[in-house]
Amino acid sequence: MAKRFLYIALLLILVNIAYVYSQNDEESAAESIEVDDLDSFFEGIENSVDDLDTPTFEEAEENEDSEVIEKEQEMYYPPPEPVPEFDNDTEKYIFYARKYLPEICLSLVFLVYILNVFVGKNLNSKLAAMWLSEALPMLKDNFHHLGFGDQPNASLSQISYSEYQYYGSGRDNCQYLFMHMKMKKRQDVIGGSLFGIIWPEKDRLILDIPIDADLPLELLLCPKDQVKKNQQEMPNINQLISQIKFSRLSSTNIVVLSESGEVADLVLSTKFTSILEKYEKYLEFLHFTDQKVYTNNPLVLKAEIYIGDSPAEFKNSVELVEALLELVDHIATNVKLPTRILDKAKKNRKGEEKKRQQVRTDHLPLY
Repeated sequence: MAKRFLYIALLLILVNIAYVYSQNDEESAAESIEVDDLDSFFEGIENSVDDLDTPTFEEAEENEDSEVIEKEQEMYYPPPEPVPEFDNDTEKYIFYARKYLPEICLSLVFLVYILNVFVGKNLNSKLAAMWLSEALPMLKDNFHHLGFGDQPNASLSQISYSEYQYYGSGRDNCQYLFMHMKMKKRQDVIGGSLFGIIWPEKDRLILDIPIDADLPLELLLCPKDQVKKNQQEMPNINQLISQIKFSRLSSTNIVVLSESGEVADLVLSTKFTSILEKYEKYLEFLHFTDQKVYTNNPLVLKAEIYIGDSPAEFKNSVELVEALLELVDHIATNVKLPTRILDKAKKNRKGEEKKRQQVRTDHLPLY
């Protein structure tokens, strides 16, 4: 009896399952397909698939990419704003000026930079040529050959838009005169114009003159506010010289550093100190040295002076250069150090040479 009920329950379950599979689901809307054999069944499936307008994988991917591109274009390239109607030309100009304001500002900055380069370099070239024109009569009186090249000339050698060089040779008591003009960086908007307001610069002339004299001479002149800077830049020279009182320049802002007051008194002639008192504002640096810190010549004059900002000041700086040339003649022909000073100077230099040799030895690599 129990088995009979079990069979009836299984039969009802199978009937229910068959009924469920035979019905159409509302969501899937599946169609029942009657087939006589497997070949016709699969052929019908292929025909039904071909009839569907379903994109392939490549087509779907292309469609998806095109949609992404369209969205990106809408995001990064929005449609242009509609141009309003203008009542007059003024409104039109104001509209486009506001619309393209960043481009206009950048164009103006670029234009100002280009104009500053051309104006600055031309002004530097003009000022350098004007100073040389003022100095040429004096240079011709002192040197047989002027300028670079085989033939004498009055052409400056341009190193950059703010630096120029000139050369003179063929003079007694010195081997040559080398002039290096460092003008303000007028062609540089940032370094010359903007920073120049905070840290103003001056047009300078740097002189190198090897003197035909065999003297153990170390002498430095500079403004008071430049003493510490020069001492830091030349620590080896500081062991030989120190600041001294020099009565003939006591009324000026010039400080004298020498091995002794007697040496300074012999080297700095009265004529030169009187001229220096008059033109002290043009002198930034004057150094006589036998330590070969600039060249390999036994004795060198190194000077740095301001050339000035106007033709009147050009004339004053030229007179200071002429006074330096006369001082070279004075050192080469008139300065004779006493034996006591010579012996002391030689002794000091031997001691400094031993210290330098020891430093070089300590820094030699060990193998």
